[in-house]
Amino acid sequence: MIGRMGATTTYGWPTPNLTDPANGPQNIYDAATAIENTVKDTTTTDYTPAWSSDGSVQPGGTITKLGKYRVDHGKCSIWISFLGGASPSGGTGHLYIGLPVAPRAGLTFQIMDAWFWCPYAGGGVYKGFGRPYAGNLTMGLWFPTSASDTRLNQWTNATEGNGAGTGVPLIPSWYGMISNSEVVVQGSYFV
Repeated sequence: MIGRMGATTTYGWPTPNLTDPANGPQNIYDAATAIENTVKDTTTTDYTPAWSSDGSVQPGGTITKLGKYRVDHGKCSIWISFLGGASPSGGTGHLYIGLPVAPRAGLTFQIMDAWFWCPYAGGGVYKGFGRPYAGNLTMGLWFPTSASDTRLNQWTNATEGNGAGTGVPLIPSWYGMISNSEVVVQGSYFV
């Protein structure tokens, strides 16, 4: 039966042509090994995602940046967490998170879930999305402007001078991250 599958396969499994010499046990062994290697899990890899902005100051301070990813069959699955420590600071403009593997260049709009949690009064949980930029190692995030305005806007730090409540989301903070706040992105994209 293996020989009847044809020489071109979806997963790259070995398939002899009907004109190949008979070697049934070896053909079955090769096919079974290839199938096993296709369906097994790959290793999850840790990485430290970068945090950047397109403004005049790059974000800094005490922020724990964690990332995990794995690539299976042309898709990269990620989990990213940014946890604000005692004094996250700086970073004007739109904020971006670094990716472990560049998304496929031809797919210009891929999205995945993102959450922003702010523990302070006027904060809360903001559900948005992350957009990996095709062929690039950065991802922009979009969140509701505020608890009462659910239109999604790109994650933005406070204006020059860091006026409280001027970023996205509009939280009572001087920066896009404040102490004990957290951003989590989880999902997958094609590579």
